[in-house]
Parts: sequence; C-alpha cells; structure tokens
Amino acid sequence: MNPERTKIFYIENIRLPTEKAHGYQIMKTCEALVGQGADVTLVCADRRNPLGDKDPFEYYGIGIRYPIVRLAVWDWLSRVPSWLWRPTFWLERQTFFSSLKKFAKSFPPHSVCYTRDAHIAAFVKRLRADVCVFVEPHVLPRPAVLKRLSDIDGIAALTSWIGDRCRDVLPKMKTIVLPDAVDLEIFDPAISKQEARRELDIAGDQKIIVYGGRFTTMEQGKGLGALDNVVQDLSKTDPRLRLILVGGTAAEFEKVEGRSPSDTTICAGSVDRMALAKYYRAADILAMVFPNTHHYAYEMSPMKMFEYMASGTPIITSDLPSVRDVLDESMAIFYPVEVEGGLRQALTRYLAMDAGILERMAAAAKEKVKRKYTWEARAKDILGFVQCT
Repeated sequence: MNPERTKIFYIENIRLPTEKAHGYQIMKTCEALVGQGADVTLVCADRRNPLGDKDPFEYYGIGIRYPIVRLAVWDWLSRVPSWLWRPTFWLERQTFFSSLKKFAKSFPPHSVCYTRDAHIAAFVKRLRADVCVFVEPHVLPRPAVLKRLSDIDGIAALTSWIGDRCRDVLPKMKTIVLPDAVDLEIFDPAISKQEARRELDIAGDQKIIVYGGRFTTMEQGKGLGALDNVVQDLSKTDPRLRLILVGGTAAEFEKVEGRSPSDTTICAGSVDRMALAKYYRAADILAMVFPNTHHYAYEMSPMKMFEYMASGTPIITSDLPSVRDVLDESMAIFYPVEVEGGLRQALTRYLAMDAGILERMAAAAKEKVKRKYTWEARAKDILGFVQCT
C-alpha cells in the first residue's frame, strides 16, 4: 500500500474536544498523518460536551483540518449520579459499537482502522476481515482481550514493556514501540531564560523548579506532594528556591495531597501550550517525580517528557523503566524512587552541579527529541507500520 494514499479511519469512543491529554494526542497524530500524505477520518462519539460547542481544531491548535465523524450514542453519562456511571457507560459503549457497525460498511477494502482501544480493534476486524486493523494500546489489555486481537494486523505499543507483554501473548504479532511526541514549533524560536522570566514576572535571581501538567492521571497522584516537601525543606538553606506547578490550582493540589501547598510553591493553574513553553524556558530545572506505581513505571509515555526535552532546560526525573525508554544519564538527572530521600539527594546534587554539564545534558535531550520524537517522525513510523495487503 502506498503511504501517500493510505486511507485511515482513526476510531475512538471519546468526546471531542476533551480537556484530557488523549484528545490532544489523537488529534496531533491525525494532523501529522495528514501532513505526511494520508487520507484520515477521525471517528468519535457524538456526546454532550461540558466544554461547550468548541471547534476541536481551534481548541487544540491543530493547523491541518480533516474530516471528523461523530457516531450516535446513548448519551446520558453527564446526566446520571456517579453510582450509575458504570452501567451508563456500558450502554453508551454498546450504542457506539452499534453505530460503528453501520459506519464500518463504508470502509474501502484494504483501508486502515487505527485505534487506541483493543475492543474496537477486535470488533472492526470481526466485521471487516478485508480492512487492515492496528491498535495503539496505552495500557496493557487483559490477556483475554489480547487473545481476541490475534487476527488484527499489528500492535503499536506505547512503551517497550507493553510491547514485550503483547509479544508474550501474541508472539507472531507485528509489533513496534511507538512513544508519544512533541510539537517543536511551540519552542521555536526559543526565548532566553531571562526573557521568559520577564514575561512571566519571575524574579531573575530565584532558582525555579517547574512541573507542567495535570496533577493526576487515571486518578493517581504524580508525586507532587513529595516534590513540594523537598523544595520547602531545601529552601531553608537556599531561600531563593521556588517550585511552580503549572497545570492545576492550589485547591486541586489540596484535593490530591490532602493538604495545601507550602509557601515555596506556586500553583499557576492551566495555561495554553505557548505559555507552558515559557514556564519551561524560565525554569532552572524541570521535574518529573512520578511514583513507582505500575502505570507510571511501565505504561506511560508522558507528552510532558518530550516537551521538557524540546525546551532545552535540564530535567530531573524518577528512575522508571518507561522513562528509560527515552532518556538516559546523558540527558537527565535520575533519582531512585524507592530510596528514602532520593529526590532530596538528587536535587541537592543538581544545585551543586557545574552549569556546563547541565547545559550539555539539556542540549543532548533537545537533539534527541528533534531527531526521533516529533509528531512528523511518529506519523512516518505509523505509515511505515500500517502497510498490509
């Protein structure tokens, strides 16, 4: 199949736009595929949206438009109490599959179905054996679900661990590892640290640690309470030290951590990606302090990691296999999550490091992300992978 004429139906049972990261990731993937010459239609659910009647292309800053088809569903998720959410979602899902069954009749033979949902992948392949079906799982499907994928055409795993586990169950399955990516235009042209601080009204003599992103994923905290404690403790010997959490409010921090942030921490709230890039440039160091839970250790490929790399600012990160898929000691400062005081020791070591070493680490990370982890490079990998006959 010629990738320049590949017809792709990207199918997800989600509402668009959504404030969650998966909406941005899906639409950037589709945009990049179209940019590489593919004919893409994004298929989603026609659901009520608390964000209102927003254009998803404008909401996510997508420059290339492509068709979006919204399938009819039984849409009561926003109207029922929390204790009824699970059966209501099940009904919504069944009606999505019913609508998808009708819509799939229009797929041309040898076109491509691409999805993050293993159930959708198995469903479409049963309906249309003449369609090429690929799944990009962001969590490992249960073994019983994986076995139902035996007839699909390939698995694009988000992390090497997911890929290895899929091959354990389906050893003959065509599989690649496909991490997330970054839009380099957000950081080009790069502004200086001093300019970014002036625009954000941050004192030039402060030592700034920045975290960017939501405060939870899949209802799991991201280690921000521990980071807040360490920064507060270290500020006793260096009062210039400050932590800025960009992506949530103090009230959200308190909901997750059970207490208010310390007086050395600023919660900057949600900002657009252009403003987020300024915070990254204004920082002395960018922090990823994910706890050592199964999801963070093995199944995540955080977009913030690639944005951190593209910013040209040094990174400190918990030492997890999912992070090691992309970063090594030449590009970031690692600390052992399981060692008590590991984060404090790593931050202390960073504050004493030679500026030239830190600059070289940041430059190495930026060079790697430019070479391997752009949306364009990801789209080329997808198009090379989804060839089938």
